Amino acid sequence: KVYVAETPAKIAFELEDLTANIKNIIPLLTLSKFGDKPSKVRFFEGEDTVNKIHKDILLTTSFEDGKKELLAFSSGQDIYEAEPEGVEWFIKQRVKNDLFLRWIAPEDEFTKKRFIITSKDELREVKFFNKKKYPFNIQINIYANCVALINLKGNMSGAIIENQAIADSFRALFNLLWDSLK
Repeated sequence: KVYVAETPAKIAFELEDLTANIKNIIPLLTLSKFGDKPSKVRFFEGEDTVNKIHKDILLTTSFEDGKKELLAFSSGQDIYEAEPEGVEWFIKQRVKNDLFLRWIAPEDEFTKKRFIITSKDELREVKFFNKKKYPFNIQINIYANCVALINLKGNMSGAIIENQAIADSFRALFNLLWDSLK
């Protein structure tokens, strides 16, 4: 017998097809529980914290119907310094998944230069607050039924809280602040 390996392109195509099929059945599997879902909290530590949370955002929001939106409080400079390649990868994946970002950030030159110019192409709207008056060095992401918190200074760590009431309350606080900023 003679065995011939498949081309890498065919293998990649089949993996993408398999992934799409799995994504289609996940919502059905999650419907197995009725009523309020119990809260779930996951903790992360180490250099891959940002990437793990970004991957959760992409996965969780991929199952949402209609307009998808990510809300974030974050220092653009701090997140970029912590994980520059990961941030660029996440932006590309977020755009590919049509996930719009509304972002509240401390005002600084780096964030303006890197993120404002590309806002339209990268599906992002940003509002700023005074960095000196309100120092801010963490990231808070609000998406679907989740709130993710990331410590960007020192030993990187983070948590994802899955709870609809908590996510809705954080979303309301975000919108309150968003509406008050110019």
